[in-house]
Amino acid sequence: MEHQHYLDALRREIKPALGCTEPIAVALAVAKARETLGQLPEKVELWVSCNILKNAMGVGIPGTGMVGLEIASALSCVAGHSAYGLEVLSGASAKDYEAAREYAAPGCIHVHTKDTSKKLYIEAHACGNGHEAVCIIEDAHTAITHVQLDDQILEQHEAQSAHPGASSMYDMDVTGIY
Repeated sequence: MEHQHYLDALRREIKPALGCTEPIAVALAVAKARETLGQLPEKVELWVSCNILKNAMGVGIPGTGMVGLEIASALSCVAGHSAYGLEVLSGASAKDYEAAREYAAPGCIHVHTKDTSKKLYIEAHACGNGHEAVCIIEDAHTAITHVQLDDQILEQHEAQSAHPGASSMYDMDVTGIY
C-alpha cells in the first residue's frame, strides 16, 4: 500500500499554523522562553539564521497590522502559548495586539543574525528579574532542541541532521505522488 507511505509523510510534515511559519516559529521559541522565565520579560534577545530573518522581515503578523519578528515576539510575550505549536498566537485578542504594540515600542526586543550553516535556527533569550531563559529551535519549525533557565538545562534534544525531506523515509518521486 504505497499511497499510505505518502499519506504518512504528509501527516508528519503538515502542521496547522497561524501566519507565515518563520515568524510564527520565532513566536513559538519566544513563548517557550517566556513560559520558562515565568514572567513578562524585561528584554528579549533573538539570534536567528539569515534564512529565518530574510523570510520573516516583511511578513504580516495576523491581527497586528504590523510586520516582522519584533511584533511577533512581542505578541508572543503577551499572549503566546507554546503548547499550541505553530498556532502559538491563536489565543491573542484585540487587547493583546495593543499590549504587544506597546511592549515592542521601547525597544526591549532585539534581533541578531546567528553565524550558522543551518537554514532554520532560532535562539530566543527572555530576561527578567535577574534570570534568563533560553529556547532554541533547529532544523524544523517546531523542533525545540534546547530549553534552559539560568544555568539549568531543562530540555535537550538532538537536532535533526538534515531536513526531513532529505531522509530516506521520504524516498518519493513525482509519479508516485501523482
